[in-house]
Amino acid sequence: MIDFGELARSALELDPAAVKKSTSLASMVMSYGISLEPSGDGRLIGKCPFHHDTRPSFCVWVWEGVEWWGCWSCGRRGDLYDFLQEWHWIGFRRALELAVQLRDSGTLPEVVIPETSGGRVGPPDFDGILSVSDVDRVLIARLLADRGIDVPVRWLCEQFDNLVESCPN
Repeated sequence: MIDFGELARSALELDPAAVKKSTSLASMVMSYGISLEPSGDGRLIGKCPFHHDTRPSFCVWVWEGVEWWGCWSCGRRGDLYDFLQEWHWIGFRRALELAVQLRDSGTLPEVVIPETSGGRVGPPDFDGILSVSDVDRVLIARLLADRGIDVPVRWLCEQFDNLVESCPN
């Protein structure tokens, strides 16, 4: 005989929005050995696990009550499920099941994303930095380098060939 009460509990447990809300992305990321440190602006930063990162370009932040992650260098970003899918190369359903399993395992570290004194912090503008057409790409590269994000000027010049005169020879 089918236990419909158990089926209903199982369906509620696997509600993606509820699981995301009850699972700390920052804790999940750190459980995979990725070190995250407070950046002072309401974000946690560390080296990106999805490419060879020499300077911290990966961050986790809260936006409208949900934790998000992203990398300034490689452009990958998303939520809890996107992180698990990228890390394990799995589909959404398996990422959802894994999130529940890890959340309920009792092995996730306690991590709190620091609040900022300036109020709510929005998501980083990953695309905006490199999509500006009227700004010198060399200047952008220098600004990124000042923030500890290693983007070679030559690569920027190759990506945005409309500003070849501003690129080094």
